[in-house]
Amino acid sequence: MERKLKIVSCLVFFLFLLINCTLNVEAINITTNNETYSGDSSYKKVTNTGNFKIYTSSNGSDKTVFRLYKVVDVYYNSSQDALKYQFTTIFQQFLNNSSYCPSKFRDLTIERYMTLNQGDAVRDDLNYYSGVEDSNVVSGGNLSSNDFAELMSEFAEYIRVQRIVSDATLSNFDRVNIPYVDGSSIPVGTYLALPTYNELNTFGATVFGVMVDSVRLEKNGSSWELKDAKILAKSSSSFLRHRIYVENTLSTYIDTSFNTSIEGKISFDIPTYPANAIDTAYRSITVTIDKVRDESGWLTFITSGFSTFDMSSTGGTIKYNNEIVGNVTRNNTTGQVVIEFRSISTLPRTIEFNYHAEKLNSTNSVMGPNRRTATLKFSDPYTASNDAAEKSSDSQSVTIYTYALQVTGTNGAEFKVTDSSGTAMGTVTIGNDGIGELKGLKSGTYTVTQTKAPAGYALLSGSQTIKVGNGGTSVSGKDGYYNITMRNSILAILPFTGSMGTLIFTIIGSLLIISSIVFIIRYKKKNKENRNATIN
Repeated sequence: MERKLKIVSCLVFFLFLLINCTLNVEAINITTNNETYSGDSSYKKVTNTGNFKIYTSSNGSDKTVFRLYKVVDVYYNSSQDALKYQFTTIFQQFLNNSSYCPSKFRDLTIERYMTLNQGDAVRDDLNYYSGVEDSNVVSGGNLSSNDFAELMSEFAEYIRVQRIVSDATLSNFDRVNIPYVDGSSIPVGTYLALPTYNELNTFGATVFGVMVDSVRLEKNGSSWELKDAKILAKSSSSFLRHRIYVENTLSTYIDTSFNTSIEGKISFDIPTYPANAIDTAYRSITVTIDKVRDESGWLTFITSGFSTFDMSSTGGTIKYNNEIVGNVTRNNTTGQVVIEFRSISTLPRTIEFNYHAEKLNSTNSVMGPNRRTATLKFSDPYTASNDAAEKSSDSQSVTIYTYALQVTGTNGAEFKVTDSSGTAMGTVTIGNDGIGELKGLKSGTYTVTQTKAPAGYALLSGSQTIKVGNGGTSVSGKDGYYNITMRNSILAILPFTGSMGTLIFTIIGSLLIISSIVFIIRYKKKNKENRNATIN
């Protein structure tokens, strides 16, 4: 029995050694075609897979999709139980390309690459991500400028222009209030992560920095452990705010009268682009505004540093700290203004300016499409330059609306309308349908007074008030119209000097007098004949 126990113990110990050796060596997979490390065929390319996770925002609405571009491959020597690293073919082609790779990186070795200053990926303002292992992140990008960030930004530019196909796509994945994009089955190695343009366009307020991390193998005692990549995304958002200022009121939704001065106010934040990318031609910001009034000073900058410039009726140049940074043009037919900042690297992050908006006039429909829209467009740093749609945008409209006063009355009647201060707002004439209207009024209380009554009708005495807007009597089926009824009365038929009634009485009286005279004459004649007959 004791002998059997010794045999079993030996077998268990032998199996333990076998399993342990298997974990040490065969836990690392290699390519099926035995792709080897350059200069040393004893190192085979590793194909173990893990997850590449990018934490993107503090809410679950961010559906940004990223593409991965491999930078470094990993190779393993089973006999030495050791790893070596080598640039991928695509990344090496970039390093050899003098048009895109800066000269200081042309002879970059993998050893020097490993020692580059990789920047700081921690975002202290997002405590939401306290669970992310920031120490694992080696991302370069737009929040800091260093050699690593510069190198990866240049590589991102190379990918954009050369249309390099990605190694993998990370789709959206949400998990318990921690939204991130999660790519599974990503081979061991270092990757550059860039957002796809379609998502950047859909959520057009964000520019992501270049982000780099590794799905890697780490030695833990006698075994290798697979470590997933975890990146806290570096991103910068644009912000556009568009408001209007009418009679001491600043809002994005306001009512006003026709011909009232309207001032527009716009402020916007410029997104920060990846550090040190080559092609600055695609770093432009364009702001477009509808219906700008053509008059002196139709656009003025509030942000300090912008010089007052000589602007004609169609535009001019824009200077910041005495340097030309863009231009502005105005279409005198449509009133549309386009402001283009060609060099944003020297501009402040937030810019604010005012403009004179076109006034409302009688051609505008009540409560209709009286809008002023401002649109901010910026270049997408990750889309090829010859793509038709290479800009992302953010827009905001302000709505300016008016009301109308409707009088229900008698055809041909005329009324004047005054506001609460007694200022005349216009006149209303009642048409054949018994309705008259005055458009272009802001909300408030108005006085309606009749100035002319139709023929045969009595003039209305006194005035009436009508409330336009909230609290008024709205007209069914006519949005923005408020009604008041003021009908005239028909005059009564009464005799008066020179009238038909007097003439009739005069004729009747005259006939009676004539009849009486005729009767008296005939009576006297008859009596005379009778007396003569008696005498004879």
